[in-house]
Amino acid sequence: MMKKYLIPILLFLGIQSSVSALSCVDLSVNVSRYQETASVRALQDFLYEKGHLKAAPNGYFGAGTLNALKAYQKDKGITQTGTAGPLTRATIKSESCNISSSAKTATSTAAVKTTVTATSPVVTTTAPAQPKPVIVATPVVVTKNERRWNDGEMLLKALYSQFSGSRGVWVVGATSSLPTELCVAPKITQMASTSEVAIVTTAASPCLGYVDISNVAPTYLPVVPRDPSLATSSTLIGYTIFRTEYGDVTIAPKTTDNKEMIRIRCNFIQGCKSLTRVTQEEYGVPFVTTLSRTIVLRDSLPKAGITVTGRNFAATNTVMLQSKATQRLYEAGTFSSTDGKTFIIDATTTTSELSCGTGCREKLPIGEYSVQLKTQGGESNVVYITVKGFTTSSISARANSTVAASSSAVKIGTITISSSLPSKLISLTLRATTTSSKLPGKITNFKLKDLVSNQTISAGGLTFGLSNIALADNASRFYDLYADVGNVLVNEASYITYGGTFLIRDTIGGVDIELPMKEISFSVSP
Repeated sequence: MMKKYLIPILLFLGIQSSVSALSCVDLSVNVSRYQETASVRALQDFLYEKGHLKAAPNGYFGAGTLNALKAYQKDKGITQTGTAGPLTRATIKSESCNISSSAKTATSTAAVKTTVTATSPVVTTTAPAQPKPVIVATPVVVTKNERRWNDGEMLLKALYSQFSGSRGVWVVGATSSLPTELCVAPKITQMASTSEVAIVTTAASPCLGYVDISNVAPTYLPVVPRDPSLATSSTLIGYTIFRTEYGDVTIAPKTTDNKEMIRIRCNFIQGCKSLTRVTQEEYGVPFVTTLSRTIVLRDSLPKAGITVTGRNFAATNTVMLQSKATQRLYEAGTFSSTDGKTFIIDATTTTSELSCGTGCREKLPIGEYSVQLKTQGGESNVVYITVKGFTTSSISARANSTVAASSSAVKIGTITISSSLPSKLISLTLRATTTSSKLPGKITNFKLKDLVSNQTISAGGLTFGLSNIALADNASRFYDLYADVGNVLVNEASYITYGGTFLIRDTIGGVDIELPMKEISFSVSP
């Protein structure tokens, strides 16, 4: 009997079993599939109220919520990504939060009773209906940077879907160099039909040298988005892609407003389970793999610097060397890397005076050193380098006597060279210093006699080719230097000095190195 009269009574009292006005839905974060949060429940309540979600809200973002959200995005003209990104969130907030509470109250007439004198009848008047409030929807303002965040997420999800659908075919190779721009090749119409096909990549293709994602649309993305600053027909879309060897893929716009950093990343190998927004510069811990040379000669002048190979190098890499013998720390300087995996320590570094603490500057002493570099990402692993020495000496054959003019095959002196680095002797170039400008031209026909092999070597001008003579570790080579002296006038006679440079080749590192020769001096008389 109670059930028979319960429903009429409830209706009479105005009680309904499942009615609730939708409250303001302001999603502070993006909401996407597989999440189970309060934000998901709020989104589901909204979609349920709008009739897009058929199942009861439960707080878990499953396939039903995905389809409902896409349906809502389609109704609102938003790209159907299935994720509540910045544009979708703003639209939901505008639709649910800008409705005045007074608008939800139906305008009705209220009975107003006015009592007059006892002899007057009771008059009932009706209050005039209140005017219905005008609701002005606040326009949704999406900044260019918000659009770039949204575009980046859509591109990354579409590329991951393509990656999954192709069973692991990457759209771009792993690299440690600079990001590559994304490109969409124009479509061409086949001759026999009206269907469109992607243009074939050739040497003249507009996407050659870029990452062509023409086939992403429409299978994985209805339309490929372009940076809001570009025309919708541009081939390069204004976004770049970068992939690490560990499967992290990053999409980023080439330009942003207010220099804001916008990077969206996920790991394809791990299923792209979550998108990460990178808003600050990131630096990995540097790691040194190899040095192009681990032995250097003190006071020499290498023709090439030391190439450092590794990863996570930055625009500024500070190189520190610590002596194994004294533990003194030397700062070799700061060097730049443009690709993140190599940089070069200048050739003059090991020959210059380096900072070794407060008030301390000196050249690297001979010995062993640990090498470590510092970047914004931290300190690298330690590698090692050895500083060795060399000697060149010269004995003047005419130190205490003069060389007479018009003399042939005059022995000028003896030159010695030795090095603690296995090498080959390539050449010796002489250099003259004197107060008489004409005297050097009167001394010609230079010859070197190798005192080990007794071979005589003639000079081409002031340079001797030494035929790649091997110089073993800590071995020495000895040479006598001869020359002809021509007719010297009284005003041309003077004191003359010959210095020079040996050019040797490091047989371990394959680098050419210049070693200064000790000077030989003598006088020439008319």
